[in-house]
Amino acid sequence: MNFFSSPLIATSACLGQRICRYNQEELDSPLPETVLPYIQLRSFCPEEQAGLGTPRKPLQTRWDGELSITQPPSHKNLLPILEQGANEILETLGPVDGVILKSKSPSCGLGDHRVASSEGLGQTLFRSGVFAELLCRSSKVMIPVTEKRLQTKWGLQLWLAGVFQLAQLKGLAQGLQTFERFHQQQTRLLQGMGKLEVLSDLLGDFEEYRNQFARAFWDDVESSTFLKNLKSQKTCVSPETQRSGDLRQILWSPEQPGANYPYPLGIFETTSANSNS
Repeated sequence: MNFFSSPLIATSACLGQRICRYNQEELDSPLPETVLPYIQLRSFCPEEQAGLGTPRKPLQTRWDGELSITQPPSHKNLLPILEQGANEILETLGPVDGVILKSKSPSCGLGDHRVASSEGLGQTLFRSGVFAELLCRSSKVMIPVTEKRLQTKWGLQLWLAGVFQLAQLKGLAQGLQTFERFHQQQTRLLQGMGKLEVLSDLLGDFEEYRNQFARAFWDDVESSTFLKNLKSQKTCVSPETQRSGDLRQILWSPEQPGANYPYPLGIFETTSANSNS
């Protein structure tokens, strides 16, 4: 039997938790309801934390040699209060395992927020939002993701595998034997992510192993790349299993039948992940 630690997941509040978008648009959560019994969930809104309120005028981010965020027609730079609000959230967020961020947001966008620039003839740049950038630069060992990545069943499965296994890793006693057993159980998962060798070299450094294990899941590894990585390690996956796109089946090994499932069985037993495909 597999036992799972309950990961602590924080989410942008506008993603199905409460109405706090600038235009009061109501959005759904990217998490299927079957996940909720297995996790601890908390929410945050950096712009409300900064005192901007809901509804509010949309924010505009510009780069003119330095970063500024305004609410046109006002020219007041709101970057300092947004940074203050973001830091306040980070201080109270706790030891999160995963963070779900609203894509394209001036606060929560993860490398996909549009930034106007007077340089390069008005070229549009892309960067992370204020909160997302501070989160990723912080010392928190977690796996950030936007709701866009969780809209496919594969993206959802892989991110859940990361946060559930990270929560388990954080709960391990720092004994080498226990640590090595965990690593062995992750063989197929890390092979698919292309990170097995890197993490194998870190077995003597628990803290750095935790950091790099989490960071292995920061990238969006497509199923085709995952399967190609397994094939390059001479790990056999049947054509039928490959077509299923079921991460749990892909990771099952006759050589390691007792290895951990990547996440609780009940999550995908009665759901198609909110019709994700």
